[in-house]
Amino acid sequence: MCSRSTNGICSRYFVSKIAYLGTVNSVSRQFLTSSRGLSPSPVSLERSVSRETPDGRECRRGARGKSQASRNNFDLQASRRNVKRQPTTWNDKQKIYDHKPSQEVIEIVQLVKQGEDDMESKLNQRSLKISPAFLCEVLQVLNYNGVPALRFFYWVREAHPDMNRSSEILSLVVANLGGLGNYDSMLLLLKVLSQKGICLTEKAFGFLPVCGEDRASVCSSVKRVIDILIEAGGSCFRSGTYALIKMLCTLNAFDMATFVMEETARKTAYYNIMIWAKCRSGNFQEARDLLDEIRKFGFHPNANSYNYLLSGLCKNGKIVEACNLFNLMDEWGYIPDAVTFEVVVYHACRLQRLDFAMEFLNQMMLCGVEPRLTTHAAFIKGYFNAKRFQEAHKYVLDMSNRYKSSANVNYSLLASLHRQKGSVVEAREIIVEMIEKGLKPNLPVYMKVMKDLYALRMTDLVVDLKSRFWKFQASSKAG
Repeated sequence: MCSRSTNGICSRYFVSKIAYLGTVNSVSRQFLTSSRGLSPSPVSLERSVSRETPDGRECRRGARGKSQASRNNFDLQASRRNVKRQPTTWNDKQKIYDHKPSQEVIEIVQLVKQGEDDMESKLNQRSLKISPAFLCEVLQVLNYNGVPALRFFYWVREAHPDMNRSSEILSLVVANLGGLGNYDSMLLLLKVLSQKGICLTEKAFGFLPVCGEDRASVCSSVKRVIDILIEAGGSCFRSGTYALIKMLCTLNAFDMATFVMEETARKTAYYNIMIWAKCRSGNFQEARDLLDEIRKFGFHPNANSYNYLLSGLCKNGKIVEACNLFNLMDEWGYIPDAVTFEVVVYHACRLQRLDFAMEFLNQMMLCGVEPRLTTHAAFIKGYFNAKRFQEAHKYVLDMSNRYKSSANVNYSLLASLHRQKGSVVEAREIIVEMIEKGLKPNLPVYMKVMKDLYALRMTDLVVDLKSRFWKFQASSKAG
């Protein structure tokens, strides 16, 4: 990390260099398309929105234990109170399935909808292969059609206990109760989830009528949910508040997101969701104004606050605004972190300005900041898209000598890219080089290269590579 004395140098360096980068062209669009395998900054920045949940360390994906006390606190009879079979009011923007459900899903939904006394027996007779994805799809269809899902969920919990640990699945059950107006059972369930440290996702609030309703009605619905979250407390309150704000921001309901903060608390993490969402929709000035609003209420923007905005500006070719933001960061004493550098590096790589990107990388290392895996991926893929294959190899070699922790991933990515462009022999040579350096190849990459060599009838190379790999495996186990 740059020291405070070198911070001004870093910021001035950014401003002096970033202005040379142009707007997105056809080459950069190709880079974006071809970079889906290892997602650099834009995607990793979006993922970090989910990871920024306040006190997220206290949340778990689920709990293995299923105490009898927890079950008794949330019994089936209580769940049936005030449940009406009525269509749930779902947002048009939040219709959770955009394809026709499978026939098996339709049949399960119909069986649950009928609600016969022997429903559980009929479900058992079907010998269903329940996966998280399948269960989520069933719950989504039940929610959209306003069919009570709690009895079905109880059957799943008994027949497949491992499914009782998924935040995604449990959030859909919460949404089902909310959509049916069964807030008493919703509160009971949230209390049980909080006791287990389970977090909620945005799917828990898909039933809220955010679009197409008057503001007073929306405020009333949101306020009721907030009150329930507050009463539930624990992980559901913290993660639920964050997820609710994120859902509202994703729907551009920023006034409602602000309302949630007014009813709960204003936090930098919550404002960062708004900055991220406004940048996604191109409202950069409004995102910039949020930095002032954060300070107005006595808080301080953090690394993500600036990185979300910087990423949006660079991605949309707003170089002047990006330079102004860097000046502002310097003025407020902000120290660039690994993601800040990666945003600029990624933008330069997708424009095939790799020499500029390398200058930023050198400045990054001079500041003592270790590049992230996605930063390395941006360089390697950038060199490949520019057909500078030898330089891609040199980059991987140099970085493996400097940063041992990323060597396996970088070499495996290089081999995978060679294989994808049809250079299977070169991909094999990369894997051999890895093994000779004592680096373990990525197993799927190794298997695909072996399969391609076999398909090309290069039997000698297949035997040699297999022998090297197994000797490496054996020596690794012995050591």
